[in-house]
Amino acid sequence: MAINIRYANDEDFQAVSKLIRKLFIRHAKIRPDLYKVPDFVLGKDEFKESVNHKFILVAELENKIIAIIRFYKKLNKHNKDSHFRRTVFYVHGLYVEEKYRNQKIATQLINKLKEIAKKEEITAIELQVEIENTDAINFYKKNNFKESRIRMEFII
Repeated sequence: MAINIRYANDEDFQAVSKLIRKLFIRHAKIRPDLYKVPDFVLGKDEFKESVNHKFILVAELENKIIAIIRFYKKLNKHNKDSHFRRTVFYVHGLYVEEKYRNQKIATQLINKLKEIAKKEEITAIELQVEIENTDAINFYKKNNFKESRIRMEFII
């Protein structure tokens, strides 16, 4: 099975939108108190901007997009006297079609993102995972991501 990892292009809008919507459906199952599934989750303008900045990678099998990772570049602008400035890639979403899971496709996407980050002198890749999403937590740990902070909430 030859997987092609590449940047998304304008022609990928429908396929990428479909996978991002499936990602939101998954999030809504895990945290129905937080996520809802809108009719669409990615507008054409937002998609085009992500494509122009090269912020979406797709995994393709036989000309079909079966997985995506969406990210953006973020400059942490803390107080320069007390913090080091660093530029990171922030992963906004990673999704692999269900029938292609456990075949290292997500790992290939992450590895490609790491490769791009090194070339662009990005200092880290950050993301947020719901505590209930143990599959994702285990996946990221297996790919050498470390917990760096704990985010807490009090629901009223």
